[in-house]
Amino acid sequence: RIAAISVANRVSEERGENELTATDSISVGYHVKMDVKPPRDFCSILYCTPGIVLQWLRNDKKLDQVSYLILDEVHERNLETDFLMVICKLLLPLRPDLKLILMSATMNTESFSKYYKNNQTNAPAPIIEIPGKMYPIKEYFLDELYDLGINLNVWQNNMDLRKIVPKFMQMVEQRRSEKYNHNQNSFGRNQSYNPNQ
Repeated sequence: RIAAISVANRVSEERGENELTATDSISVGYHVKMDVKPPRDFCSILYCTPGIVLQWLRNDKKLDQVSYLILDEVHERNLETDFLMVICKLLLPLRPDLKLILMSATMNTESFSKYYKNNQTNAPAPIIEIPGKMYPIKEYFLDELYDLGINLNVWQNNMDLRKIVPKFMQMVEQRRSEKYNHNQNSFGRNQSYNPNQ
């Protein structure tokens, strides 16, 4: 639910829509269990949970209002997603214009491709692989933080993590530079280090 709302807000923002945009012209919306922000009726994107799609199927048996159905994180294999994938398998021959897209970083693509094969040609569903990019991650362990002189008691201060992380990173960099400058001054700037001394 949180992902649907946050991604919808991000995509809406990237499309230049904001809270001042008229409600009937917003092209991106979301629908989760207790919260609904509907998009316009035409050329729109709606982020929702699999449970919401299953609820639509009660009234719209063929999902006539949908042209593309994208199911993300299908490798998580929960009951609603699995049931929705079975219904989509049965629905595709009735709706040849409906485009079904399954997304996952870790799913077995070959088995899904065979499962969603074309019933007329018996050809497996096409697979599109997009290589991911790995980003460097800095790991800090608690004992390293104490060595840097940082006492970060999140629970006592009851702070929001979004406020803590930037402040924390600033503190780490500041302590590192202080420690580096202290070590430089210990050896002297023009002296070379001699382990025999």
